[in-house]
Amino acid sequence: MRSLRRSLAVVAAVGVLAAVAVGGGTAATKHAQSGAFCFSGGIAAGQYASITVAGNCVMPAGQVTVVGNVTIRPGAVLNVITHATLVVGGNVYVDDGGSLLLGCSPEVGCSFTTHDRIAKALIAYNPASLIVHNAVIGSVVSNGGSNGVNCNFNPEIGSPNYTTFEDTQIKGMVTIVRYDSCWLGFIRNKVDGAVWLIDNTLADPDAMEVVTNFIVGNLECYNNDPAPQLGDSGGEPNIVLGLKTGQCIGL
Repeated sequence: MRSLRRSLAVVAAVGVLAAVAVGGGTAATKHAQSGAFCFSGGIAAGQYASITVAGNCVMPAGQVTVVGNVTIRPGAVLNVITHATLVVGGNVYVDDGGSLLLGCSPEVGCSFTTHDRIAKALIAYNPASLIVHNAVIGSVVSNGGSNGVNCNFNPEIGSPNYTTFEDTQIKGMVTIVRYDSCWLGFIRNKVDGAVWLIDNTLADPDAMEVVTNFIVGNLECYNNDPAPQLGDSGGEPNIVLGLKTGQCIGL
């Protein structure tokens, strides 16, 4: 699974070049206090009331502050595995088949670490990929998946679709249910609430790496295939102040 993480470094580099090619990374319309729509290309640094992503868009550099919500429409991709920092005052919504790539760190081949923030919730319905590193998020709710159980290559993100949360602080609960794709990981996170991993089905037998997390609430895992495991991440057992239940009892 390490090769998937490394491939995203290439995605980030390509995304930055694409943003420059469309004019300095300013493909999004309506800057400052108005809402922005991005259909392709780059979203410039600055402050926005809201952002709607309707195609393959990248935040290449600087800080992007969104007072309200960010919405990733069906099939769209927002790439923030770049030099940019995204700060959202509201929620981030990922619609059917959409993908969020958020946060640079050495785990995805970057030589630096960003610290993105979502004040409220990351809410996804049938996402393709949720790839999050070194962020602070209010809570996470992901229901369903749009890929089917396979590791088919997705040229939009430069790898198979997958979901992972790594080195991230989540101030509320985490619920990931019925996600079907290639791989799912939950690694080195700090969660102030409970974590529920239920009915997820992945194609990679190394999937469902749930390791080295600090969880204040319960860690509850049921009906996942494959079952949650340590995998090849080199991680440690989770520290859980609540209960470990179901398939996560031994983790």
